[in-house]
Amino acid sequence: MKINRLLDGVSVLCMGLILILVIAQVAMRYLFNSPLVWSEELAVYVMVWMTFIGSVICMRDNEHIEVTILTDYLPQGLKRAIFVFSRLASAIFLLIVAYYGFELVQENLVVTSAANQINMGLVYSILPLCSLGMLFYIIRSIVKGE
Repeated sequence: MKINRLLDGVSVLCMGLILILVIAQVAMRYLFNSPLVWSEELAVYVMVWMTFIGSVICMRDNEHIEVTILTDYLPQGLKRAIFVFSRLASAIFLLIVAYYGFELVQENLVVTSAANQINMGLVYSILPLCSLGMLFYIIRSIVKGE
């Protein structure tokens, strides 16, 4: 799917950007004695984005941590019921996060970051977007029975 390649590409791009920003910051600070005032803030925002995108990728690939010691010994029907219940509970949580994430974005559309003057609504937009992305993959896993 194109969305899978997009998620993978954006996560790699974020990692590369963080690497470049941190190397530039260290080089400017220690080699030229002239630190960049904007690179640390931007690196933090990119790392937050990369973390949320990574969560979507983990949900897509079924890589989030699960404790299955109890469900491993249950009959298949009960195991499936617990699986669906846990996914639905996660879906409800993600809907709540997406809802309040959209509110957070709206509240911060007029706020800018200190060093880079980036619109904070844009920075916070990753929260509802990735919550909905994870919700999509949860629904897909319930339907497929993964």
